[in-house]
Amino acid sequence: LGAAFTWRLAAERDRALEAEREATVQAATAARVSDFLVSVFNVSNPRLRSNRNLSARDVLDEGATRIEHELADSPRVKARLLDVLGSAYRSIGEPVRAIDLFRQAVDLYRSPPVDDPLAAAATLSQLAVVYSNNKFAGSEAEATARESLRLREGRVAPDSLEMADALNTLGVVLEANGQAEAAEPLLQRALAIRTPKLGADSLQVASTLHNLALVADERGDDARAAELFGRALAIKRAKVGEHHPDYQNSLDNYASALGRVGRREEALAILRENVGLARELYGDANEHLATAHNELGSQLHDIGRFTEAADEYRAALAVHARIAGDGVANASRAMPLNNLASALEDMGEPAAALPLFRESLDLRRSTQDAGSPMILRAENNLARVLTRAGDAAAALPLIDSVVAAWRQRDGEANLNTAKAEAIRIEALLALGRVDEARATRARMGLPGKAANASWTTLLALSDARIARRETDPAAALASADAAWQAVRAQWGERHPLIVEAGLLRAEALRRNGRGMEAGDLVAFLRPIAEASLAPVSPLRAALAAWR
Repeated sequence: LGAAFTWRLAAERDRALEAEREATVQAATAARVSDFLVSVFNVSNPRLRSNRNLSARDVLDEGATRIEHELADSPRVKARLLDVLGSAYRSIGEPVRAIDLFRQAVDLYRSPPVDDPLAAAATLSQLAVVYSNNKFAGSEAEATARESLRLREGRVAPDSLEMADALNTLGVVLEANGQAEAAEPLLQRALAIRTPKLGADSLQVASTLHNLALVADERGDDARAAELFGRALAIKRAKVGEHHPDYQNSLDNYASALGRVGRREEALAILRENVGLARELYGDANEHLATAHNELGSQLHDIGRFTEAADEYRAALAVHARIAGDGVANASRAMPLNNLASALEDMGEPAAALPLFRESLDLRRSTQDAGSPMILRAENNLARVLTRAGDAAAALPLIDSVVAAWRQRDGEANLNTAKAEAIRIEALLALGRVDEARATRARMGLPGKAANASWTTLLALSDARIARRETDPAAALASADAAWQAVRAQWGERHPLIVEAGLLRAEALRRNGRGMEAGDLVAFLRPIAEASLAPVSPLRAALAAWR
């Protein structure tokens, strides 16, 4: 009994000594990190000191250079500083540099001289988010997030803030990979840990609310997304004010969600504010500014102001050109490229859109896993514009592979699958294969209880396009009427995206002997088309040729 008691005392003494040694090491590390950062921000380098236009990037570059040359004999300090600088580069919108520094930090944390798995886990969590936010390969982002979680499991309590961070990060990555169902429970668990420990008004809670809003957005639950983004934004405004990166990060998402619930002009005003805020916070050559221009363009696009939208997409691409990065930075160009192509397509210029869609797809294929949602959407877009540019034969094999991939991934009753099958119907009709188009429509899934306006409109337009080829005038008019009602409900009474459905209805009216009504409808559509569609648009040509 005495020996056992003595052993326990010795074990407790050893644990206390180890904790004391670890505290001493951590304190020494923190002191050296602090001293080093102070020396960097004092800008001891005469070359930098003489530069009156010194930027945050200049200071960070100086720090990164000095770390490489001055701290080879202090791996623990070097790892911590690489981690700190990686976070700083991430904050100023320099993802390529942040990724490089985070990777170096992780390697040092896991090396024998340092051997700090929890520090490695924290850095891996940041690295996974940067991968995901900048459209890096989805499998690498997910593997990084899962490794962060694995390193923490068994080393920290299940309800610890470290576990909440790992769960939140994995949820972010899965949502970005199109796995909303898997992401939501992870994010809810993170929220359940963070709220009692940090308070319902903490920035970490706001971050998780923001991520849950992204899940709602992915599911098409626009009202829920707007509500969650709004809650996250209110917390951030109270904590950090309106001139802070955390606030700006949620501002554009909130505005876009407002647009999707019909508050489009309000959303537009916020997104214009967001461009100015991004420029103020990050300067003229930064990913955040490019994203702000892109989001403003998307809202203008949704409102039907295609020319102004195209100008914003071009502004985003100009920012990317100023950044002139490679790898992840180039991959980020895929979004404004795709959106500019969509604006040109909606204006009735599919031939001009085609090379941009191809370039966007190539960029996504260079960084995304084969079959990822981003690649499938880009392939869907390319097949659609090929069809509308008159090459349905080339589009059909591509869209068949996309339909099969979405069906395998998400099932038949899914908006992504429905979008792809609607393009298949267009291609088949262009090739005169009406029976196959009809069979495709017959198998398309229907929206669930919470009907999605985009899905409803998609199905109604597919019905009207097929009915136009049928011999029954009354059935054609019924389908055209349904499409006309659906597009106006989704887009509004004078949006240019109603023109096609209006022409289908006018044609059906004329087939049913109601030529005067058809003429009135065409007269209503002409000024809408002339204000928004390019002179070469087939829809404008059809309206001009109407007799």
